[in-house]
Amino acid sequence: MYVFHELGMPAVLWGASGGNTHSADEYVEIDSLVQAAKALLRLICRWCEVMP
Repeated sequence: MYVFHELGMPAVLWGASGGNTHSADEYVEIDSLVQAAKALLRLICRWCEVMP
């Protein structure tokens, strides 16, 4: 996201919640990971005009 910001390009960052980014004890919250996967699946299904 830093590069996009530096170039003046709008961008959206989304995904699972978590903490300690790029650390040895980095983690994601499982519930938010499942929600992010479902959102991506819905996007793909709509894009491909396929009903889940």
